[in-house]
Amino acid sequence: MTEPMTLPQNIHQLIRAHLAKRADGRLVQRPALLDQLAGEVQPSGGGQGGGNESPLPINTDAVELQLQLLHTAQQEEAERVGLTGPLDVILDRWAREDRPETVAHLVQVTRDMIDSIHQIVDPAPARRPLRKACPACGVTWICNENGDRKAALTAGVWDESGGLRPTTDWDISCAECGAVWHAADPGFNALIGLLSEAA
Repeated sequence: MTEPMTLPQNIHQLIRAHLAKRADGRLVQRPALLDQLAGEVQPSGGGQGGGNESPLPINTDAVELQLQLLHTAQQEEAERVGLTGPLDVILDRWAREDRPETVAHLVQVTRDMIDSIHQIVDPAPARRPLRKACPACGVTWICNENGDRKAALTAGVWDESGGLRPTTDWDISCAECGAVWHAADPGFNALIGLLSEAA
């Protein structure tokens, strides 16, 4: 089990380049998490879209998270010492905090920031859709928050690095009713057979 990160370590990841472990266990140098989040706002090459080219769309989730992180930090800092400022400046001040009760609280705040950024910059691998009715509820399609139609049944077949997991580690779930099947469950093999039909 990995050791919990300290407040200075959390802040270092957020505002400075740092070493991170890849899925294969190797350590690599990564930019500051706030810089990685900024890079997600608009894909590279998404400039003015001169001529007939359309500009690339802005990632609204990344923009919303940037605003949320700034608001959270400014609110915390205003309550703590009556100051605000840019996010990196606030975080840098937090790294020098030494009151144990405040440090414990700020560790959780910065851990939540790190987790939220990872959801944007390192999203979990996509699940394979199974375009068949769920055996538990009979629903085939659902709509997401944007009104886009997607398969209710999906299979988790990829690991964190995007490689195929062993079949025994797969799971199938329904986003409509919440039913979940694993390799040891009755009917799992029949559901796995749907993957060849779902392509």
